[in-house]
Amino acid sequence: MRNARVTHYEDTPRDIVITGNDYPPHYVLPRHAHKRGQLLYAATGVVTVITPVAVGWCRRAAHCGFRPVSRTRCA
Repeated sequence: MRNARVTHYEDTPRDIVITGNDYPPHYVLPRHAHKRGQLLYAATGVVTVITPVAVGWCRRAAHCGFRPVSRTRCA
């Protein structure tokens, strides 16, 4: 599944849901939140995550990072 919208899978009654998204260079997602934890993997490029409770982290291509579910919204 490519370019999945969160509303289409957030309430899926499974323990694990896999989706994929393609973003252009320098794309920034607006502030948002998730009901589930996320395992983020960058097949190419870099993923940067910034949250209100953490300084943030980056993952380059072929590396992943886990973001547990949080009551706070991600920036």
